[in-house]
Amino acid sequence: MSNTPESLFKSLTNENILKVEKFPSSGSNRKYSRIIGENSTIVSSIGTSVEENKAFISLSRHFKQCGLNVPLVLAHSEDYKVYLQEDLGNLSLFDALSSSRNKEPMQYSKEDKDLLFKTIKKLPQFQFEGARNLDFSVCYPQSEFDERTIINDCNYFKYCFLKPSGVDFNENKLDNDFYALSAKLLEEATDTFMYRDFQSRNVMIKNGEPYFIDFQGGRKGPIYYDLASFVWQARSKFPISLKEELVMHYVEALKKYEVVDNIKFRKRLSYFVLFRMLQTLGAYGYRGWFERKKHFLDSIPFALENLREYLSENTQNLSFLPYLKTVLLSMIETLEQKFNEKDKSENISSLSPAKNEFITPNMYGEDLTVRINSFSYMKGIPEDNSGNGGGYVFDCRGMHNPGRYEIYRSLTGMDTPVIDFLERIGEIEVFMDAIYKLSDPHVECYIRRGFTSLMFSFGCTGGRHRSVYAAEHLAAHISEKYGVRIILEHREQNIKKIIASKKVPLHTSADLFAPRTAFVLAAGLGTRLRPITNDRPKALVKYHGKYLIEHVLNKLGASGFSNVVVNVHHFAGQIISFVHKYQTGVVSGISADMHITCSDETDLLRNTGGGIKHAEKIIRKKLGTSVNGMESKAFLVYNVDIVSNIDLDWFWARHLEYSRAYTNMLATLLVSKRKSSRYLLFDTSMRLVGWTNVNTGEIKSPFKNIDIEKCSKYAFSGIHIISLKVFDLMKNYPEDFSIIDFYLDMVSDYSIFGCKATRDFEWEDVGKINKHLIEENNGLIKF
Repeated sequence: MSNTPESLFKSLTNENILKVEKFPSSGSNRKYSRIIGENSTIVSSIGTSVEENKAFISLSRHFKQCGLNVPLVLAHSEDYKVYLQEDLGNLSLFDALSSSRNKEPMQYSKEDKDLLFKTIKKLPQFQFEGARNLDFSVCYPQSEFDERTIINDCNYFKYCFLKPSGVDFNENKLDNDFYALSAKLLEEATDTFMYRDFQSRNVMIKNGEPYFIDFQGGRKGPIYYDLASFVWQARSKFPISLKEELVMHYVEALKKYEVVDNIKFRKRLSYFVLFRMLQTLGAYGYRGWFERKKHFLDSIPFALENLREYLSENTQNLSFLPYLKTVLLSMIETLEQKFNEKDKSENISSLSPAKNEFITPNMYGEDLTVRINSFSYMKGIPEDNSGNGGGYVFDCRGMHNPGRYEIYRSLTGMDTPVIDFLERIGEIEVFMDAIYKLSDPHVECYIRRGFTSLMFSFGCTGGRHRSVYAAEHLAAHISEKYGVRIILEHREQNIKKIIASKKVPLHTSADLFAPRTAFVLAAGLGTRLRPITNDRPKALVKYHGKYLIEHVLNKLGASGFSNVVVNVHHFAGQIISFVHKYQTGVVSGISADMHITCSDETDLLRNTGGGIKHAEKIIRKKLGTSVNGMESKAFLVYNVDIVSNIDLDWFWARHLEYSRAYTNMLATLLVSKRKSSRYLLFDTSMRLVGWTNVNTGEIKSPFKNIDIEKCSKYAFSGIHIISLKVFDLMKNYPEDFSIIDFYLDMVSDYSIFGCKATRDFEWEDVGKINKHLIEENNGLIKF
């Protein structure tokens, strides 16, 4: 059986694929897409965890047999990494309730309440009928809710939310209360199914009926957990009266399966509400503060308000947790005091925890040192003077050896020709991917447990080429991802480097969390897209069902860019009209808080640099817009004809790191190893030094003696972040000039760095004609 979603779809339906729509990413690592065929529409899932996928497939089929509303699994690949399921549409219960939830004051309509009640009354069916004859051994990652699960989640809250909040507490006393809470939660044995993630985003509405998804984390467990998850979900913002109604409807449905003692039921439910709140805050802290995911950041203030309300109503029920209650109240007060009460809804979500500093995953492993060595097997394996046994030792001799060739013998794995040789063959990249999969969880474990020393060693025949490459790349990877101190030693070259720990904060909250501004280059004539652009601008060329500008705006909105400037020239009126419709909701956009302004270039097409210069007043005004005194000093530039999966939060953080290290920092350019005829040239520190066209041999550089053979060549992505100081430097430039030529003029006096895209980086230039674009854009666009 086929192992890709597309081939699996064709095998199942025998239809041609018309379109593939990728779903936005969420907290999960799974990737979902909608595959649209000639007569069928199916949702595909790609997940790297085979056991998790098997759990979903098995549970879905079991629940279908029980008559429950879940998607039917239609097919799966032989390796279980891909499966296809019934398409339940786009409307989640959370989205269906948005009109009621966003009213001022909030007021749920009768129709929305009926939908909620219909949903909550289905829950006991899952818990009792779904558990009947269910083989719980298929559940992932474990079959039953137990003490280990509870304590792990309590620690998740402690380390990912409570500690970063800056609250002082006695860890032993807190742990005692965690175990006391665990004992209460496990007081009653149960044979029911615990959905574990029963919340409104995991309920789809199809033909007015609720259907349920994302139950693969379920297991045997108590019924109270799911009820607490649904009713006290932070972002739902249910009023107290509605929470009470939901509990009442659930209890009525529950009576079909067991006798309910209302007082006892409410008391036990209160314990699970508290536990679920702690677990939720842990997730918001990790996904929001650490991973910078907007949805989780925005949820933090609602979760805190939920917790405050809960604590005030359950004083008596929490008498057995006196220390935990004290700590929670102190935590809420501490977080709210860091910001003005009137701006609480905005500020707490963007709070940079731990003394208003940017948190890296290294905050709990500040003293960890990772030692990385390259060596020759002929001279023995390096000793570990720390006394920890030597750590990992990897043998690089299975890969093709550059040392066999005279041209490379005097060089090392740090030199560009050797790097190019190894990467061209491709063995080294497969090898390093496997190394990263081993090293990352080990480093994370050592950080989490507070260990101080970890060692990796790479050996090859002479300790000069393959082992040096591997050691250099692992050091860069770990430093970039975890910020720990690294001692890198190439023993046979007698080279020792120390990469400092990043435990000193790289950014202040004003840098990292200030409102972000982006400039979208959309004024071009689209000559490479003719004849499509004979009657429309390239920004309004369709690509996989959406206009190019729509792809870009959705990406910016999802990454927290609240201010956007779009330059217009060719068919400017069409873009201006679209922007208006996007902002007013006629076209469904990602971010309703995005403010978009058009920079009018209808009088003259100014090229990339001239377009930026022309928009100075608009960009300065947007950069000057502050939230609680936080102002950004840089803006993102994004070509409208580029579609990519770049993590803009990650890219923004990299620019801030450069800005902190170099006072003359001007720009950070996103680059990759993709094939091109034109490359930017960088020195060993990834500082821009020139440009070349490899087809014509042309070179541009202010450095007269530049040796491009010693330079790293990377292709520009059309995505860059520029310091505000750029406008002062552009004052004497003409109206029409290239931003790359401007950069090359500046590199002698200012720092411009290349930021290498990650290995999973996907990039496509959609600004040139192809058969797919012609077929998709054969109709006229009317505005």
